[in-house]
Amino acid sequence: MELTLSFFDPFEKKPNQKSSVPMDSQRNRFFWAMRYIASNGFYVVIDDHLAYDTLVLDDTAKWVASWQQLAADIAKDPVLRPRVMLDLLNEPDARGIKWTNGPKGPTVGMATYYEQAMDAIYKVRGGRRGRALMGLGVLRKKGAFFGELTLKGKKKIISLSLRAPPLPPFQTLSKVHPTALMLLEGTGQLGTVAMNWGDGFATDVAVVAAGHVDDARPFFEKMMTKPYVNNIVISPHIYPPSISTHNEPEVVLAPGLFSRLDASFGYLTKRGFCPAGVAQPTPAQLAAAVPGVPASPGCKTFPVVYGETGSKFDRALDVQMLDDFAK
Repeated sequence: MELTLSFFDPFEKKPNQKSSVPMDSQRNRFFWAMRYIASNGFYVVIDDHLAYDTLVLDDTAKWVASWQQLAADIAKDPVLRPRVMLDLLNEPDARGIKWTNGPKGPTVGMATYYEQAMDAIYKVRGGRRGRALMGLGVLRKKGAFFGELTLKGKKKIISLSLRAPPLPPFQTLSKVHPTALMLLEGTGQLGTVAMNWGDGFATDVAVVAAGHVDDARPFFEKMMTKPYVNNIVISPHIYPPSISTHNEPEVVLAPGLFSRLDASFGYLTKRGFCPAGVAQPTPAQLAAAVPGVPASPGCKTFPVVYGETGSKFDRALDVQMLDDFAK
């Protein structure tokens, strides 16, 4: 992707150096790219792409430690700390990882992986909350981060290929405040609930049963007991028919589109998640609810940030769907 924007370069060039991009290590170039974007007022989302990186399945402990170390390094940087968010795993459905189970067994799924990573990150990451305005696509494979970024400024074009060496051993940072924003993608609910990979957060008993999908409720029940529950951001991927798993007009266009999105994750912004033993909101409470405030005491709302969407806009149904989606 080419960004035709004017960027401020916050770093000084060394003598005889054509640009301020560090050449001593790939990891330093990766962090330079994030600082470059953050210094210009943007927010950065780091996204671990499962389609290219299977470390979470190959060596879960190493995957957790890698996120922990990366979070620790970001926490030490005053420029990155308030502007970098962590999207822990891209589209778990790509490798058959559901909420409650997956390739590693009937009891090990995304709920387990998310919990382990967030437990580790919460201990080491500090900063303040922000809103995702721009993402830096970053892929990680076998201990190395890699991706591509092209920035076009007024006077120069900087093209970066970011490749980092294996992460060093983690060292505890006892004075870091644990306020990282952690973006989570849905899974295990394709076909009847989710629009495509990265979607699928349904917890309603009737919706889960009718759709014969994996239940996200046990995960959310567990998160309600965590000190970082307010750090969680729901980040579904929503694509039109040319990319998603659906092309039926009654599914991808309003009002069917709205019903499906609400059943998957929209309910989390107003009705909220109501744990066991907490009364579900009444119709009157739902009618009076406003985003960000639980409709019933004891329930918990979650912020939603769309992690991915897009189209070539070369199909009529795509254009119709995205027009409805924008409403």
